[in-house]
Amino acid sequence: MKKEDDPKKVRNVFLIFGVLQTLAIGLFIFLVFHGMNTINGQPLIGLDSQIVLSFMVPVFIFKVEYIIFSKL
Repeated sequence: MKKEDDPKKVRNVFLIFGVLQTLAIGLFIFLVFHGMNTINGQPLIGLDSQIVLSFMVPVFIFKVEYIIFSKL
């Protein structure tokens, strides 16, 4: 028989990879908008909006994933 995984260990692994995923998505969003601003020659959206989107979207995704994970 297979030994059950420790719930704390599974949660810690989820949190580690969730935070890494959140950082990667945030960086990707920021760089996409930065590249679009560079290509366009003028700001498509302001830097403040870029930072807010790069922070809020990944945090929202992580929060939804954590809620789903906690229900399992």
